[in-house]
Amino acid sequence: MNIKEIAIEDITPYWRNPRNNDKTVPALVKSIQKYGFNVPLILDNKNIIISGHTRFRAIKELGWNKVPCVIVDFTDKKAKKLRLLDNRIHELTEWNHLELDKEIAKIIGFNKTLGFFEGSLDSVFNITKEELDVDLTIEIGASESTKEETLVICPVCMEMTNIGVHNDL
Repeated sequence: MNIKEIAIEDITPYWRNPRNNDKTVPALVKSIQKYGFNVPLILDNKNIIISGHTRFRAIKELGWNKVPCVIVDFTDKKAKKLRLLDNRIHELTEWNHLELDKEIAKIIGFNKTLGFFEGSLDSVFNITKEELDVDLTIEIGASESTKEETLVICPVCMEMTNIGVHNDL
């Protein structure tokens, strides 16, 4: 894989990008600030984005002049297929909620009362629920064991998902 630094002004977002990523960009900006830019954009040989529209918007907001990119020599049809596949492939995976709960507990430090978010993602990205326009409130059940669906944003891929959380962890 040959990664090249390409000037922002030389990159063109695909005009029919199938994803609305407005709510993801602020979280990705924070992620890039905290963890760096680790996944290059994929561009066709005309510098049109095939994969990485959200990353492109985030680095523009950060004021970058150049971005790491991989240039692929694809036909238009193959580029269109990759655009759709790249945006849909994560939908084929399923969370192992038990392992996800354990992993997040180690990363963020869940406690028995699950008060770690306190209605926001402040402890992870310093992004409030108001900034994301998503309800991240966690309601704690009674003393008996209950399972609740809780919205969590993966700090690696920034994907939002509902996970089952037990109040007796």
